[in-house]
Amino acid sequence: MKPHFRLSLGAILLAALPVLAEPVIGVAPLSAGGDARQQALDDALANAAMANGVQVYAIDQSDSGRLAQSGQLRSGGLPTSYRILREWQGNGLYHIEIDPSFAPPPKPVAAAAPAQPVATAAVSAAPMAAPASSPQVQVAQGCNDPYKRKVLVTPFSVRQPSQVSDIGQFQIGLQDALTDRLSQLGLFSQRGANDIPFTVDPGLSDLRQQPDHVRRMARRQGVQFVVSGVVNDTRAEGERYTYSLGANDVKQGERKASLAIPLIDFFAPGIKAVPKLRRFDVELLLFDGVSGALIERRRFDASTGGSVTFAADDQFGSGSFYATDYGALVARQVDAMAKTALEQLSCLPFSTRVVRVERGQAYLDAGSLSGLMPGDRLQRYRLKPGALPVDGLVEGDMLRMGQPEELAGTLTIVQVQPLFSIAVADQGVPEAGDYARSGGKARPARR
Repeated sequence: MKPHFRLSLGAILLAALPVLAEPVIGVAPLSAGGDARQQALDDALANAAMANGVQVYAIDQSDSGRLAQSGQLRSGGLPTSYRILREWQGNGLYHIEIDPSFAPPPKPVAAAAPAQPVATAAVSAAPMAAPASSPQVQVAQGCNDPYKRKVLVTPFSVRQPSQVSDIGQFQIGLQDALTDRLSQLGLFSQRGANDIPFTVDPGLSDLRQQPDHVRRMARRQGVQFVVSGVVNDTRAEGERYTYSLGANDVKQGERKASLAIPLIDFFAPGIKAVPKLRRFDVELLLFDGVSGALIERRRFDASTGGSVTFAADDQFGSGSFYATDYGALVARQVDAMAKTALEQLSCLPFSTRVVRVERGQAYLDAGSLSGLMPGDRLQRYRLKPGALPVDGLVEGDMLRMGQPEELAGTLTIVQVQPLFSIAVADQGVPEAGDYARSGGKARPARR
């Protein structure tokens, strides 16, 4: 029997449509101190979103007589911009009134955040009107669903370790930098140990995937995706010449011709040959933790001139490292890799695992920090017993594509804590190892 899908997505509005948005007020207790204004602004934005309508997102699926649903009840979306009308204090509360607008922003970007709080003087209890020139503040809108995916960042394999011997802790530093950047962008990222989800054959330009190892890593660390990569090339190329003073002014990859001049040879003057430019050629690899399959492979290749060599005590990620031209290039490439990972993973279906079943309730390894809320409904899957992995043929080598699953029903979240949640099943008995999954959203087009 073929699976049947019923999709109801988007505009089911339980409140008035935003034809003409009206001013709304947000409040926060003055006991919040310096955060009171920002909390009141956040409250006003949330009230405007609810006034804009409540959106129900749901997917129903049936398979062999079993029905599963996934859905969230969320506000219709933050205003795309707003203007502060007035602010005041009274009855122990900070009040702020805004005029919201829901017109589409000119250029939507990810990572939504309200306007940052600004320092203000003490406000009297009487209403305080905003200046007539109060600007319209744009609110960034993203395409993500409410859930934060968990990712594991493993060390990157370095094809030519001798090329990075002048940069201390290069491999660990790159892993840490990408982990931190992914967290800043909104993924639930953590740093892995020394394991990597593939092997590099020195005689081959390609890598050998290890899907079973990827699955073990994901289960052991409780993550949905595994992020890794390969550093292909960091070589320095060409030469340029500069004046040099000091006997210790030569770094790895540089050479110097000293000038023997009486009286000033103590300062070791000379002409130094330094690299003209240096490359940073890296492949980013994204793996699905359920199947172990490679789901994205993207190459980042760039080069820069200027200061591209390092002293013996320079460490990857240090202030002195990022102050160089090469360190600035690496920082830009790490940022580009993190944004690519966010773009590719955030619109794939969110998935969490059942880690325990007790008295008919399923305990999931994701909670409020992952965006789950009571009432959310997730589809429940389990790997099909006895089914072999689905492999494909790519240039004669086997490529793992995924694991067959069977639909087992629906889980409804009834309680959340920061790191776990409790759910009940609509049919059947959940088992440890089952997956609970959202319907997901369309994959963004690659630009």
